[in-house]
Amino acid sequence: MALPTISRLSAFWFLPFLVSQRKREDYDGVPVVRGMAAFGDDGSASFRGKMDQGSAFTLMNMTAEDVLEETAAKLRSALEMPEVNGILIFSCVVRHMVLMHRNPLEEMELAEEILGSTPFMMGYVAGECCPTSEKNGAHVNRFHNYSLVALVL
Repeated sequence: MALPTISRLSAFWFLPFLVSQRKREDYDGVPVVRGMAAFGDDGSASFRGKMDQGSAFTLMNMTAEDVLEETAAKLRSALEMPEVNGILIFSCVVRHMVLMHRNPLEEMELAEEILGSTPFMMGYVAGECCPTSEKNGAHVNRFHNYSLVALVL
């Protein structure tokens, strides 16, 4: 039986996988999320973003409620920081696609509701980069899929 290709498996384009890259020398114990793009004829899988050979991954499920709950929690947390002059918000375009069946602007409307008069800019991006941990006193940035990054100014 042939494995499905991305053209016949479009739903998989939006399935996130939690990836543990334990075999990396610089692995800090913080897993990243990658989206699977396609299966190969040999049984391999292609992911959106770098995955080292030998990485372990776990299938996750993301619903519109999950997206909105995470957005609300992240933005409320951002407002708790001292001296918030504005917030730049970068949400993965796939989070937007998860909301498409309900209301494609729902995440932005939620941001408007929570942030009130706090100035903000929000946009959708294809891949997010943010620090996940510290090493030798410096932040370690990781490239992600399916995440929301908020930069408090």
